[in-house]
Amino acid sequence: MPEFPGGQQELMKYLSRNIKYPQTARDAEVMGKVFVRFLVQKDGTIAEASVLKGEYSKYVYSAEVISLKNHIAQKQEELEKFTADGVSDEILKRRAMELAELNVQAYSSIEKNGGRTEVKVDASDAAVKALEAEALRVVGSMPAWIPGMQDGKPVNTQYVLPIMFRLN
Repeated sequence: MPEFPGGQQELMKYLSRNIKYPQTARDAEVMGKVFVRFLVQKDGTIAEASVLKGEYSKYVYSAEVISLKNHIAQKQEELEKFTADGVSDEILKRRAMELAELNVQAYSSIEKNGGRTEVKVDASDAAVKALEAEALRVVGSMPAWIPGMQDGKPVNTQYVLPIMFRLN
């Protein structure tokens, strides 16, 4: 089995230092795992890197949170209109309390389940292509590996490396 110089821990350090999250994927909030297949040649160099497969997703806000956000926006507009129309202080206070309660509900929902759901993203998406290109770039720039051995001699060996892209 081929090995990255310094072992698995050094490989993880190399990846974390050298992967640059593509802005296209960051803007679209796309993340995932890219499986890169490559050949570690007898001399340890990397060749024939390609994307074997990928698993991609992004977060979308739950319908409950979207509904609450829309309701809050509507209530804020009403409150602004009432203020401009000179409505009594008692009505304004009541409307402000309703708005505050809706905000609490929205934040409670977000805290309870993250207020968002992870959904799969189509592999043809531009953000996915950017993740795949970055994975291939970083694999292509790796230093020579310690080649796989068979009967005490170095041999060409295929290797599959999963590369994670995760937004915090």
